[in-house]
Amino acid sequence: MPLNSRVVAKSARSPHVVLLAGEFTAETVRELGFGVTVLRCDGTDRDALLAALAEADAVLVGDAPVIDAEAIAAAPELKIIARAGAALGNVDVAAATERGIQVTDAPEAEALSVAELTVGMLLAVARNIPQAHAALTAGAWQRSLYSGVELSGKVLGIVGLGRVGGLVAERLRAFGMDVVAYDPYAAPERAAALGVRLAPFDQVLAAADFLSVHVPGTGETAGLLDFDALNRVRPEVRLVSVSGTGAFDTNELYAALKEGRVAAAALDLSAAREPADAALAGLDNVVVTPGLAVRSDEAGQRAGAVAAEAVRLALAGEYGPNVVNTHGHAIGDTVRPWLALTERLGEVLTAAAGSIPQHLEVRLLGDLAAEQAGILELAALKGVLSGPSRHPTSLVNAPLRARERGMTVRLVTETEAGSHRSAVALRGIRADGGSVRLAGTLSGLRRHPRLIEAFGHELELPVDGNLAFVSYPDRPGAVGAIGEELADADVNIESLWVARDADTGTALAALVTDVPVAKDVLASAAARVEASHSCTVRAGGKPQPSGPSGRYR
Repeated sequence: MPLNSRVVAKSARSPHVVLLAGEFTAETVRELGFGVTVLRCDGTDRDALLAALAEADAVLVGDAPVIDAEAIAAAPELKIIARAGAALGNVDVAAATERGIQVTDAPEAEALSVAELTVGMLLAVARNIPQAHAALTAGAWQRSLYSGVELSGKVLGIVGLGRVGGLVAERLRAFGMDVVAYDPYAAPERAAALGVRLAPFDQVLAAADFLSVHVPGTGETAGLLDFDALNRVRPEVRLVSVSGTGAFDTNELYAALKEGRVAAAALDLSAAREPADAALAGLDNVVVTPGLAVRSDEAGQRAGAVAAEAVRLALAGEYGPNVVNTHGHAIGDTVRPWLALTERLGEVLTAAAGSIPQHLEVRLLGDLAAEQAGILELAALKGVLSGPSRHPTSLVNAPLRARERGMTVRLVTETEAGSHRSAVALRGIRADGGSVRLAGTLSGLRRHPRLIEAFGHELELPVDGNLAFVSYPDRPGAVGAIGEELADADVNIESLWVARDADTGTALAALVTDVPVAKDVLASAAARVEASHSCTVRAGGKPQPSGPSGRYR
């Protein structure tokens, strides 16, 4: 099928358009599910890419297409950029974040292929396989010249004991190698489980017969293996890196290989090669490959499936596990059900306050306080800031939108949650000093979202319908009067909770209605009961103008 083409899954009247920018298999299209229109573009034709992005709700990105700020600006409906791979060098994450667009990657999908190529490259330099092959095909039979070394009993040094480094350690321990690793971020328990001894960088360099490098070669690891490092290794050491040459001072590596201070190297080069890479490739004791680390059929299929799953979730308004621009907050399975509730509490808070608060306090109560639940701070911000805008607020850009408004936020955890196992409480403080506090929980086996506190009153009310709140002086007949006004407007009350405060002589009527309560209807009901405050919030999070306003604690 041509790469610049259109495929419609199930229905030509699909609500969502997904662009496949790069080479993707038919299996990836199937993973997207039914009910989407699929566009294809190889990404090499810039004009075609920009034109396709103009109607895309989501884009799956391969290795080549560049999704930069210009491309993102050309995609007004874009909700997610799903990179089918680990590297995000071709995606402008900052520009996507500004727009509230999710950016996801698929690092785990390629890890096994990267690890297996590492093992293959290490075997190649241990036994001089490429050089012997080249000599034999050129007509030379030179067994003695290409005698190599065994792996068994040798020391493998690993720099970077992440997912790939761990897989390499597991496989090469099966060859009888002793594995020592340098990684300041590795957990000792994980290293022990892998049979790996953690050691300082200098000790790993001095001990290694083979050195396998698994760091990106950017930021703090750029040029990590410099002149000093390469002078600490054994002269018989063989180096392997399938992450390019960014972690090396390539000029020093060339000199060390040329002078015999390093015995051999195997390098999987990146497409954006350093000028020194060509010189390295010309050495007899260097094996090079053209960026093959992630190039396996299985890795491509897994990466496509992971990206397709991320797209499905994003188009359903959800967030998958590989979103890279949620400001370092993971979304665990325990926390995920609380996202919608917390966002909804934020929507209700803004409606109740009459405006977006200047300061927001998010409290995680009970068992929830022990979870990695910082993402709920973003969910609360998203709800508070929801409303009409050119680019809607999301978990991705909520902190940026808050900073633009001069809004501050604080996350607090408390182990007590009253009569509930867990709860989320929000407190918004307005510019005039008035404040509103709400709390909610997930109730029952089905985890229904419930509002359990509002305006100083305890209650229990479904939070996901059309809501209306009226705070008034407590007296007989008030609830009936509110009901009459709504009935006259053909508004049916689905749920009602009346909370009374004997100390203040006030009451709160909290209602769920079948249709949103119109502004004039709410104002009439509020006037009949001499309400101090009233507000409504539509199902789906569209706040309605408040009636008479007041301040709450």
